Amino acid sequence: SGDSNENVQEIANANGIQPLVALLGSEDSKTQEYATAVLADMTRRNQEHAVGVASEGGTPLLVAMLNSDHSTECKAHVASALGSIAVEHSTAVGDAGAIESLVALLATGHPTAQHEAALALAGIAAGGRKNQDSVKAAGGLELLVGLLHIAPPGEGTAVLQERNWVKVQSNAAKALAELARDNPSNQLSIQEAGGIEPLISLITDTSQDQPQEEAAGALWSLSAQNADNQAAIAKAGGIDS
Repeated sequence: SGDSNENVQEIANANGIQPLVALLGSEDSKTQEYATAVLADMTRRNQEHAVGVASEGGTPLLVAMLNSDHSTECKAHVASALGSIAVEHSTAVGDAGAIESLVALLATGHPTAQHEAALALAGIAAGGRKNQDSVKAAGGLELLVGLLHIAPPGEGTAVLQERNWVKVQSNAAKALAELARDNPSNQLSIQEAGGIEPLISLITDTSQDQPQEEAAGALWSLSAQNADNQAAIAKAGGIDS
């Protein structure tokens, strides 16, 4: 299904979501991995498909795969699908036990898994205080700030490597924005973890629009109704940027 939107739509039109979700429960790991890759592609392309996967009971099956010994590449597909589902079902994804395993993916050093996990955590955190605090309790804040410290690839590096860096930075900033939103405790924790300086650097030192926009959104969330963070952002040069 990775070829085109038409292929994805054909699968959906043929009522393909239900059997694909059923394959997530297969005893054959390769079958599970294939189904996950297809569902990740489908849910990424169309939010209706994500809703369909959730309604067919896909969320707990995907979380079970995330908590298994599947490859990191497979878990990146799982994180992608869960991130799409979390757009409209953030509480259900959080309650299904996805948070700790998604946080663990942030520490893998696998760029695709890292940016997919960060995006999924952003979607889950958007569900409110309970999910925000669960991500924090799992150690997610510090790991997300750590991703912001990854240096950009040097001149002449592969395009894919640069794209992955942009996605990691953008999604880490997006997740921090959602974790800080209307949450004074998380605002303070992100500041104490050193999150402000690398967010400012994303704005001042990169030419890519997406990480700049997500970093600006994170700084806005960190500073909203928080005089201490406003002062810290000003001290770090954020107002000039």
